[in-house]
Formats: sequence, C-alpha cells, structure tokens
Amino acid sequence: MAKTTGSFDFNTAILNKYGKAMAVPGEDGKPETMTVGSVVFEAMVNTMKDEKINGPEKMKRWRIANKCLTGTVDLTEDEIAYIKKRVGETCSVFAVGQVWELLDGGNA
Repeated sequence: MAKTTGSFDFNTAILNKYGKAMAVPGEDGKPETMTVGSVVFEAMVNTMKDEKINGPEKMKRWRIANKCLTGTVDLTEDEIAYIKKRVGETCSVFAVGQVWELLDGGNA
C-alpha cells in the first residue's frame, strides 16, 4: 500500500482575484461555491480532445475524482502527482495555481 503524504481539505473554496469564493451553478441551478474538490473532480472525469484512455485508467480517475469530493482527504504521493498532472493539463492557470498551492502545503 502506498504511503499517505498528508491530509488536504478539498472543500477549500476557489477564490477570485478579489479573494472571494467563486460560484458555479449547482444541481438545482442555484449558485454554489467552487471548491478545490470540484475542480479536481472535473479534471479527472473529463477527457481532452483526442485523448484515448483504457478502462483501468478511467477507474483510477473515477476513484480519485470521488475521493476528492468527500472533504478532507488523505493522499499518497502518486495521487498528488496524478492530480497535479491532470489539473495542469485541463484547467486554467487560475485553478492550477490554487489547487497546486493546496497540494504543495500552501493556502489555496
């Protein structure tokens, strides 16, 4: 079993340039706070154009995606590296900065 590196609060809000929590449409259409977990979830479950992935890779992403929606999460070094890779490939500079800062031990 891989060694856990640390606990991370994936309920941490993604902040706009004014330091206020960003909102996204929720399930009922009402605004809800965009979190590090929701950013990671989207990075894991969405595929990039021309990306071809097999079943085991899809399951790896699915497990990490769901894990990151549960609040404070323990992650291994491999999971952290994988999350950073996917977020770096699929998200804006704005989201990458805040997710990576959290995973690197800073404040998102």
